[in-house]
Amino acid sequence: MQIKTLASGSKGNAYLVYDGTTMLLLECGISIREIMKRSNYSLSRVDACLVTHEHGDHAKAAQDILFRGIPLYCSAGTAASLNITNCPGCRAELRHLQETKVGTMLIQPLSVYHDAEEPLGWMIESKKDGTRLVFLTDTSHVDYIFPPVDHIMIECNHMGASSMSDCNAYLARRVLDNHLSMDACIQFLRAQEMSQVKDIRLLHISHRHGDPSVMRHAAAAATGKFIIIAEEEPTCRI
Repeated sequence: MQIKTLASGSKGNAYLVYDGTTMLLLECGISIREIMKRSNYSLSRVDACLVTHEHGDHAKAAQDILFRGIPLYCSAGTAASLNITNCPGCRAELRHLQETKVGTMLIQPLSVYHDAEEPLGWMIESKKDGTRLVFLTDTSHVDYIFPPVDHIMIECNHMGASSMSDCNAYLARRVLDNHLSMDACIQFLRAQEMSQVKDIRLLHISHRHGDPSVMRHAAAAATGKFIIIAEEEPTCRI
């Protein structure tokens, strides 16, 4: 399974996943023009877009995606918040643990903890080559233990309460209650079966409250796996 980061962080999130047959766009939180540019104008190859929740840094281009005839999958709550429930191509059918198939990709939605209407993460399995991907972002904590997977894409947003000294109490509490800290990310990773994991991407790192270098080393020490800082990935073709 090939993975390409188009954008990661509070300014926008978008990723491409491809198993040689089916291509998914995970999130569309940057402008459609930037998605096209950063994907090397490969949107015509995208079979579907999956959106975790309605916040702009994850769903900015939702209406443009639908306008271009690309099916968009999300929860009913997310679709209602985006006002796209009745739009052609909107598949507001993703529900916790109810599998959906898109081409050769099997998607298992997973409820997460965030200040949004029915936010989700996913475990995605390619029925073509058997590889599995876990995608979890914008959540205060993660309780899931997964079967062996090949790729993990996990939020590692901030360094904890001590990193919030430059913001007011309301903002600090909002970040702590809605985004995964480095310690919580490491706790999640340590709980997983790592024998099959090829790489781990750390997503949505805060420029104000995160430290990519420290996070990379902590994740590597905890897992012994190849750690990728998503926003630092070089541009490549899929």
